[in-house]
Amino acid sequence: GTFVTIRFKASGKGKASFGFFSYTDYGYGGFKVVSKPVNLTPEMKQNGIMFQITDPKVKQIRPLIIIPKDSEVKIFDYQIDIK
Repeated sequence: GTFVTIRFKASGKGKASFGFFSYTDYGYGGFKVVSKPVNLTPEMKQNGIMFQITDPKVKQIRPLIIIPKDSEVKIFDYQIDIK
């Protein structure tokens, strides 16, 4: 399978979850949430998520951030590795 690592620094309030949209040669493959909700604080914190894509048809991904109502998030130094 393909391993994806997403690293970022985040601050804010409330919670946010992270995932990805996947795309194959045939188009949009759907979205998947890959993290438990991250508790956001006013201090900047380093975060990281690693996951495996088992579908060999996936050719690209797009990051997804889910932010509930009344939460806010600032993200810096976003880095994605796909291996």
